[in-house]
Amino acid sequence: MKIMLLAGAMRRRYIEVIRLTKFSFFCDWSLMRVALLISFVLCFPPFVGAQFGGQFDSARSLNDEKVDLATKRIYQDPTAPDAWFDRGELYLEEKQYRMAVADFTEAIRLDPINPEFYRQRARAYDQLNEHENAIADFGEVIGLRPNEYEAYCSRGRLWRETHQNEKSIADLSEAIRIQPRLSLGYMERALTWHAMRQFEHATHDMDRVVQISPAYKWGWFRRGYMWLARRETSRALDDFNKAISLDPQMHYAYIGRAGCHAYQKNYEQAIANYTRAIEIDPQFNAAYRDRGSMFARLKKYDKAHADLDQAMQIDPGYTIAYATKGNIYSNQRQYEKALQWYQQAVAISEEDDVEPRNALAWFRATCPDEKFRDSREAVELAKQACELTSWNDWRILDTLAAACAEAGQYEEAVKYQEQALDSAPDEEFSDVLSRVELFKRGLPYREEPDD
Repeated sequence: MKIMLLAGAMRRRYIEVIRLTKFSFFCDWSLMRVALLISFVLCFPPFVGAQFGGQFDSARSLNDEKVDLATKRIYQDPTAPDAWFDRGELYLEEKQYRMAVADFTEAIRLDPINPEFYRQRARAYDQLNEHENAIADFGEVIGLRPNEYEAYCSRGRLWRETHQNEKSIADLSEAIRIQPRLSLGYMERALTWHAMRQFEHATHDMDRVVQISPAYKWGWFRRGYMWLARRETSRALDDFNKAISLDPQMHYAYIGRAGCHAYQKNYEQAIANYTRAIEIDPQFNAAYRDRGSMFARLKKYDKAHADLDQAMQIDPGYTIAYATKGNIYSNQRQYEKALQWYQQAVAISEEDDVEPRNALAWFRATCPDEKFRDSREAVELAKQACELTSWNDWRILDTLAAACAEAGQYEEAVKYQEQALDSAPDEEFSDVLSRVELFKRGLPYREEPDD
């Protein structure tokens, strides 16, 4: 009986929609579908909410008046693209990204030459981590507006996030050509140069950022990290201090400053800065992980493990904390525990998570205890990590070379080690070179714990 009543209500809603639109739906099946959808939603909201993961119900509870008003506009004229777009904007604002995509898609169907519709759908796709769709939509924006600065910046960032760095540089360079006096293009291009380990280019672009926007704390912060990547710690400290002067509560800047002290082996000062970052944000799991690493350097293993446990409690999926526990246990020669933590890191990781795969591969290739070495697994994991980093990360190539050497594939080991040598930073050069010579002599590498 309840189903029959609902069916009758749905029929009445449908007839009402047809009546309100003066029977135009009978001439256009696409419009009839809209009528059916509206009548179905109005009569069966619980069902629709279940089908869309509850998003319909939650959207109506979030900003009710505006959403209801936008829905009423769609009900009154479902052929108006702006009505669908406006509701999509509300869903986007309230982080109902899938619902936003649906409304923007309908707006685009009704008006396929409005670049703003594509731009906002791209932003929703971006939030859903559907990068290919976002890139395609920003491409539509650029096709409709060839000098669209923000679209080039956004697509350039997405190219970088999908490891297509050459395309990223091209888009961001075009953005800079269009608007050379705005800082966003320079900053995004700097981040891409940094991802490509072109640190000199990266810092040059960040110089422009801080010149154009000297009050922008993130400009100083990011340039500080780029100086740190070049191991110019004095310059890096100056930039992190500048960022802190602009915002004393910027916990990321304290992390950067701690990294400088760690590189200088001032572990106590590094710990003090990590502690300050934790005081500002007690849920900052990376600070616990990094402080734990510093405690391990000082052989304060109980404190190290306590910090890593806290990092994992905050985020049980924080794989780098698991791998770091593996590193610490390996350094303590507790290889069974080390293996368990490395394996757990890989087990809970996403398919594109490089670090746990690299850590386990290195351990399987270089552990001093033969019982824990496994050349087949080491090579497999290292190749996965190389694929994920487009074969241009010297650390991963270094791991693959060690894995090949453990497997007795010394020609391959030398090839990959020499590739790693080409992009290794100065402070790692001698170690990487020593492994080239080792593999040429037909010998594997063994990672001995720190004294």
